[in-house]
Amino acid sequence: MTALLERVLGRAAGQGLTVGAIGVGVPGSVDPTTGVIVESHHTPELTGHHLGRALGARFALPAFVDNDVNALALSEWMFGLGRGTDSLVVLATGTGIGAGIVLDGRLVRGGAGYAGELGHAPVRFDGRSCWCGGRGCLVVYASGRGISEAAGGRAVPLVFQAATAGDAAASAIVDEACDALGAMIGTIVGGVFVLEALSVILQVASFKLTGRRIFRMAPLHHHFELIGWSEPKVITRFVIAGIVFGLFSLTTLKLR
Repeated sequence: MTALLERVLGRAAGQGLTVGAIGVGVPGSVDPTTGVIVESHHTPELTGHHLGRALGARFALPAFVDNDVNALALSEWMFGLGRGTDSLVVLATGTGIGAGIVLDGRLVRGGAGYAGELGHAPVRFDGRSCWCGGRGCLVVYASGRGISEAAGGRAVPLVFQAATAGDAAASAIVDEACDALGAMIGTIVGGVFVLEALSVILQVASFKLTGRRIFRMAPLHHHFELIGWSEPKVITRFVIAGIVFGLFSLTTLKLR
């Protein structure tokens, strides 16, 4: 990470640009009070570290660290698809599933930074066991790891390619992922933001296909409508988009 930052700072200096701060998004929970990375399953070596303090001391710049999907949600809210809305939820699919929540113009971080862990909210109470110790979590059905495990270890892009080609087993796995995502989106809209106008953005990260090619819109919308309110109480905008996690995402950590 320090080598990457050194290259970025060197390139900026070579172009006559002044860097005012460093922003880092990590795949884990960051305590908003202490700045310590509380838990990071995919990068366990970061757990327990105050990365912002270490980077700030190393580069003599203010350094801001937050959950990567929190940073993504802020960037979409300030600069992207959610610009102009008061409330927004980003569901980001990848190896796992993360979520970032902006409510009434404020990012929701929760106790010790654990807010937005919607990937480990159950969509089936009697469902498959999850690696978190729970059952029926969204990640079991709709994350890259969950889809791969359901397909016997098959790479996720190959599962979607097989589904597109008409493979019945692969199609069932993709439909199950859509069902789970639709259920969660319906819960977000109907159970959490029933009195709030918001945007729901489903960000598709690592499947190497666009959202509309991956997720079959019919079952996704079917379960969204089934679990959501039959009559709209608020204006809800639902968007499927690819993730571009970079400059704007990390810039928002300094701005907010």
